[in-house]
Amino acid sequence: MTEDVQDAQVPRRPESGQEEKEEREKISEENAKKATNLILKSLERDQDKLLNPRILPFSSLNNAYDSLLPYHLFMSPTYDDLIYQTVKRAKEPKNMERVLEKLAEIVLGTKNEPDELHVMEERLRVEEERYYLNKTINYRKTKIKEIEETVLRPSR
Repeated sequence: MTEDVQDAQVPRRPESGQEEKEEREKISEENAKKATNLILKSLERDQDKLLNPRILPFSSLNNAYDSLLPYHLFMSPTYDDLIYQTVKRAKEPKNMERVLEKLAEIVLGTKNEPDELHVMEERLRVEEERYYLNKTINYRKTKIKEIEETVLRPSR
């Protein structure tokens, strides 16, 4: 009976490495769930602020900051963000070393020949220009339609 009491008071340590690993994974899953819940609650608060805005002048810089910050929910990713998301990242340190060596070779090299990196940079610049041009054209078309509708629509 006293052995049972002693066992109950002393926390059990995992007996094998596998049990210890499972316990660490369980703790990390719990922490991930807590973090996810915190993020979701924060987004819900921001959404509530957007759906029920205070329509008063800003009283201070902090008030302006707190009032405008929730509007990040409407921010769409930029072209740079989209490119960053599609970049494949090296997972193994060996690949990273090779990438860094190639980068050092490009930076320190004196080659004037266009190589893959320069061609890719130029393509990205062209794509970025095309993206912004299309965005501008679409914005212009939308504004022209709005103006035409307001001018051509009879006032009631």
